[in-house]
Order: sequence, then structure tokens, then C-alpha cells
Amino acid sequence: MSEILACPECGEIKQVTTTFSQMLLVNSGRHYCTSMKTHDADSPANCLKCSWKGERKDLKPAIK
Repeated sequence: MSEILACPECGEIKQVTTTFSQMLLVNSGRHYCTSMKTHDADSPANCLKCSWKGERKDLKPAIK
């Protein structure tokens, strides 16, 4: 099992998000590539509870 990550501001673990981004060809709409995956360290992250914003690498291990 992977490590549980938490918001560095409030410690929330259930309402923390990261971003998945893909590039599409403008005229055909066909998939070109996945440019950002949720497990990438520089994926934008935010906490829906306290409104913290940062990157996935800024998240902290949850305290057990």
C-alpha cells in the first residue's frame, strides 16, 4: 500500500486532490499525450477543507 499523504496546513487526508492533465489535438480532439499524472511530484495539489494550494511534493505523510 502506498503512503497516506496529508495537507501540510491542516492535516486533512480525505479532501486533498492532485491534478491529472492531458493534451488533445485541437482540430481532431484526439488524445496526444498525458502531460501530468496525479503521482507526479509537480502535480498541482489542493486541500478542499482549508483551501491550501501547492504541489504534490509539498504534501506531508499522514500521522498515524
